Amino acid sequence: MMRNFISDWWGRRARAQMRRQLRTHRAILHASLDLENHRLAGLLEDAGPPVPEGVLSFLPEKYRNAGMTCLQQRCLTMNFSFLLVEVGKHLVAPGTPLVMAIPKRWREHLRRQGLSVSAKSQLRFALVVLDALVAGLRAVRLLTLSRRRGQQVVPPAVKYHVFIGANAGNLPDPSGREERRNLYSWYQAYYGIEKDFAFVAENRGVDAPQWYGKTGVMVAENFPPLDAARHRKFIRTAIKLAVGGVAWTLLGRWWHAILLLDAVKLAYFQLLPTDALAQRYLFHAGNSLVRPLWTYDAEARGASVVNAFYSGNFITFTPNPTISPARTLALSTMSWPEMICLDKESRDALVAYGLPPKTIRVSDIPFDFYDDGSPLPSIHGPVVMLFDVTPYRSYFKASRGFHNAYYTAETWTRFIDDIVQSAKRHGWTVVLKAKRKKNRFNAPAYQRYIERLEMDTNVVILDAGIGASRAITIADAVMSMPFTSPSLIATQQGCPGAFYDPGGQLSHCDALTRGMPMLTTSSELDDWFFSLSHKARNTKPFSTRTFQG
Repeated sequence: MMRNFISDWWGRRARAQMRRQLRTHRAILHASLDLENHRLAGLLEDAGPPVPEGVLSFLPEKYRNAGMTCLQQRCLTMNFSFLLVEVGKHLVAPGTPLVMAIPKRWREHLRRQGLSVSAKSQLRFALVVLDALVAGLRAVRLLTLSRRRGQQVVPPAVKYHVFIGANAGNLPDPSGREERRNLYSWYQAYYGIEKDFAFVAENRGVDAPQWYGKTGVMVAENFPPLDAARHRKFIRTAIKLAVGGVAWTLLGRWWHAILLLDAVKLAYFQLLPTDALAQRYLFHAGNSLVRPLWTYDAEARGASVVNAFYSGNFITFTPNPTISPARTLALSTMSWPEMICLDKESRDALVAYGLPPKTIRVSDIPFDFYDDGSPLPSIHGPVVMLFDVTPYRSYFKASRGFHNAYYTAETWTRFIDDIVQSAKRHGWTVVLKAKRKKNRFNAPAYQRYIERLEMDTNVVILDAGIGASRAITIADAVMSMPFTSPSLIATQQGCPGAFYDPGGQLSHCDALTRGMPMLTTSSELDDWFFSLSHKARNTKPFSTRTFQG
């Protein structure tokens, strides 16, 4: 009975909170929120270190400065969605105190800047600290027991490479039969590595090692197992860190909890022999903006540490030309020794956040990321390939503070409808490459429209698991929502590409087009299709052969 009472109470509380978030989401003026996000990002970036100097004595001395950077990054990113939800409150109800789950020093800084910060912020931040403490204790348990449970493996070769946060769609086909263009194939081409190179992919959702032939494996933890003596030494260090982390956290030194995970992993990594380290550790922006503390030791011992910014759509923008777009928190505090991005414009955007230009390189080949090997359909040309950005449900956006003023169901519908109608008028087949597979967070209007398109004989819905580069091989032209990467990738592959911005909401964002055409009306779409067809007639006709994946 008590369990049912608690369950009902918790359900009513959650539904009431969601209703409040939805009212905030619907009432907020998007431009005002973008402006407020921009202001909040600036305030937090200028707040300084979250703790006094000299309090990270539990870390090795040579890594304490790195520990301070890591602590600041984690305080910014661990509860970022909650901060975004809160920041819009006083735009709807001026004077409403904000529950900011951030350290005391930062809360006081925001109060000095004129924000009303609720006393509940302390409790909310305590929950963040508790989550971090639990994550650190889980790391102790995992690294202590994984060797005995067979969750760690000896690297497939002396020279091997590590992919952090990788899943099956980022890796080669285990059977070796399917062609995939993804993170693995990009990495191999970019660094000029031989085929079937040895790799370890880290994926926290894997229970047991999954092998990819004889040279690749996906595991829950990328660290190799220690020998018995080193393992015993690690256990002693880990217990000391865990007990100290719990005790000091109870005494109010919350930074012990926030950095417990990093401290435990650093302690383990320092015990690995240098010849057991990978040649390169590859992170990606979709998984981690925060640089783990153990990577500083990897770099000090000669291993490469790289973060791949595979997307060009991380540059923020707003449909309102009169305000600055929101800044992405934590980008300015990144400290990766090497970063690789899609193009010069992406590099310039990262440099604008204050990152050192010498650490950022541009990939000279198309930046593929995900491809699960799903087969390509057989289609006759001419084909225009559409790349969209999936609109989410209002409650999903409200619960995470994603009050995006552009990527809405209405904009998506106009993007698809205008192009489909224009393509029909000019005799083109439309192939829609959805960004993501169907899920419960997608906007209902999006789901209904997709079902209608599936009945249209002039439209083909491509499996979302097919990588962009491979999908483009069956296209004669590519059209993307602003300012996603596929149109740029198409141009790199010699295929005409453009953006379509229905209604011209982003006419002030020319710098983000990267020199690509950006169409805004149905008549401009007609002209674009006509010019492509005319050019084909005066050079060579569109291929009528069947493309088969």
